[in-house]
Amino acid sequence: MVNAVHPSPPSYSAHPETPALGNAELGQRYQAIVEDSRYSHFTRIPERIVRFLDGFHVEFDREAVHERLLAHYLFTAVVDDAIDSGEAGVAQTVFDRLSTVAGPLNEIGRSSDVAIVTEMLKSHLDHDNRLSILHWLQRAHREVIRERAAKSIGEYMQHRKALGRATARQSYLLIQSALSGRNPELFRLMEEIGAVGCLVDSVIDIGEDHRSSLLNFDLTAVAYATLCFSTAIAGWRVLAKKPTLVILLAEAVLDNIRDRGRARTSAIPQVESLGQPIAQSFRDSVARRL
Repeated sequence: MVNAVHPSPPSYSAHPETPALGNAELGQRYQAIVEDSRYSHFTRIPERIVRFLDGFHVEFDREAVHERLLAHYLFTAVVDDAIDSGEAGVAQTVFDRLSTVAGPLNEIGRSSDVAIVTEMLKSHLDHDNRLSILHWLQRAHREVIRERAAKSIGEYMQHRKALGRATARQSYLLIQSALSGRNPELFRLMEEIGAVGCLVDSVIDIGEDHRSSLLNFDLTAVAYATLCFSTAIAGWRVLAKKPTLVILLAEAVLDNIRDRGRARTSAIPQVESLGQPIAQSFRDSVARRL
């Protein structure tokens, strides 16, 4: 959720627990990507989540939470652009690095932006959350495939909500160790917000998806009205539980609308099963949160 006055691009600071951040050359490449205006929508998301946690009166390590979420959402943005531009081997790069098949980057200057942001995200994974986060990335992939095969607006919305919840789980798993203990209520609310976020994204972009033949059903006026109504109801349910979220959610919606200017040539990741090429974008699977 973005501040009304947009701050300067965020910068990361090295945490002792994160070895990759101690590599000066890697840090310089990463900071240049952070400051790229193409990704400003994504780099504003972590600050909104930090504000959300403040409103929830949760004790947490602000620096660690912001760094981890910045790595997460910047990864999303860069992979999205690489896929849209037709860059070869994106999925193999991502999953090789995240699954620890690949060793540390040896030639930072010659590495792709995808490799840089993946390495940074990887540096925030640990023994306790690595497999779970990979699992939920794969779950997001499956929901996207099912979403594109949906034959009705109802089926489509179910997969969109499941996608949002899977994304929220990724965020929560990344920051969990920086929070003061487990908080099931916070986790459930993040999942609900994730589901609403994906529905809001669909309200904004489903028309373009329909024109691009990315849907497997006819987008009628009734279907679109059903989507809008369901999104409004889901949003009101979240606000009923936490009314103080109204400003943050409104900012997020406005930010999504502004972000519509980014080309969306394909809608989300067919995150390859390590063999098939990724055909669609990572952006919906991991972005649009808060």
